[in-house]
Amino acid sequence: MTQKIAFSDLKKENLLKIKVIKINDKDIEVKQYLPVNDKLQLITSVLQQVAQNEYSFANPIQLDVYTVLEIIYAYAPGIVFTDEEKANPATLYDALEEQGIPNRIMEAIPKAEYEFLMAGIEDTITAYYNYRNSARGIMEDISTDYSNLNFDAEEIRKKLGDPKNVGFLKEVMEKMG
Repeated sequence: MTQKIAFSDLKKENLLKIKVIKINDKDIEVKQYLPVNDKLQLITSVLQQVAQNEYSFANPIQLDVYTVLEIIYAYAPGIVFTDEEKANPATLYDALEEQGIPNRIMEAIPKAEYEFLMAGIEDTITAYYNYRNSARGIMEDISTDYSNLNFDAEEIRKKLGDPKNVGFLKEVMEKMG
């Protein structure tokens, strides 16, 4: 027979443990666990930054830059950056890479934690671009592009009868394939 146990009776492991690493002779704390809401925020931030491009795919270099920076911001909050430094992510990334800081921080994060986070980022990016490139996603983009137009039948008839709108119609038809 199985027994039941109250959640309050479970031993709670301290998930907020830290590991201290040395960077330039300074002790830097690296979180060993990031709460789920913080992970979700990190993944959302990476997605928002990567999705700013106009491509129908994630640029792998951009994805790496933003992922590394967001991990450093979240897991090593003792490394402080100015707004000016954060304004140019590529330059900041290069400066950190030059010193080997990203690898040192990633190595200090437990493997299971790191792999879980990376899988979440990869799955989210893949799902986003799969949707964005689906027929529904493309139609949503077209709808958004032309949302300020009135597409009722009378309005369409008027627009089609106007020679100035032939170029507009051609553009819409090209986008629809």
